[in-house]
Amino acid sequence: MIHVCEKVPKTQDCPYGIRKVEETNIFEKPCVVTLIAVPNHLKDINGSLRCVANMVNPNIDNEVNPNRRIFGLGYGNFDSKSSSFSGRILYPDEIDEFVETYMKNMFVEEEKKINVYEAMRRMRNITFLTYCNADTNILRIQNSMREFLEKYGYSNDEIDLIFCQMCVVTISSRNLTKIDSKTVLFNFADVSDTIAVDSQEMRSKLRNGISWGYDGVKFANFGTFISCVTYGNDDHALYRYMDQNDNLGKLISTVLNTSLDNALLNCNSDTLNPITYEKIGNALESTLKDIHKDKQRVKNANN
Repeated sequence: MIHVCEKVPKTQDCPYGIRKVEETNIFEKPCVVTLIAVPNHLKDINGSLRCVANMVNPNIDNEVNPNRRIFGLGYGNFDSKSSSFSGRILYPDEIDEFVETYMKNMFVEEEKKINVYEAMRRMRNITFLTYCNADTNILRIQNSMREFLEKYGYSNDEIDLIFCQMCVVTISSRNLTKIDSKTVLFNFADVSDTIAVDSQEMRSKLRNGISWGYDGVKFANFGTFISCVTYGNDDHALYRYMDQNDNLGKLISTVLNTSLDNALLNCNSDTLNPITYEKIGNALESTLKDIHKDKQRVKNANN
């Protein structure tokens, strides 16, 4: 069974600041859905949600921003007494359950498909963030979505258009080339992180694919995705990647916030405002310039 959890202020009923979601219409407004490979405990999910909250809703301990909700997925049997899951990967039938239960009302009304441009606009409400091997779950969600949408009469071309408005952020990913090529996909990788970049071939691809960037942060355009590359200290921990005092964390924050701002624009409009690599790329370049200015400011102050 799949369990959707939401980051909320800590209370007596939610000691970890995380609650199990009971409602199904959770994707009517902009949100981030995080996936980690094997969540064993609510605290595991809370760690990833806290990292995201620090970037997109830092006031989460006081209130939930309805336009920046943060969800995570837990899978398997859930023991409410110990707040633990069965500690395993996500099964295919649970993926189908997630799509059918939580995503159906985005694309289907009165058991019929909706206008494809409206479906694209609604797709913008979700920004996915995955860590390590959880990126395989995006591929599984996309495969399940494709079957689901076909069942309700969407053509392959229409499904591709919907996927063009799916924004995915992968951190320390190992399966990038398997994710649907229509997706707006940004990967963040440390070439020194041998858990994620586990082959000399991939490290060579990342280095040789670099097209622009500076101050220790480089971008590699692989056509079907863009990878942001740094040379760090072989630390695989998620909190390290998402440290906003670090350049990489600032850039991840830029992608998430750009996607969420675009989602809110779509939520408040009857027309589609598409998300594109160019829009996010421009935001990333602006952040890089700010990083460079700060570095120069510190350098000048020390001279």
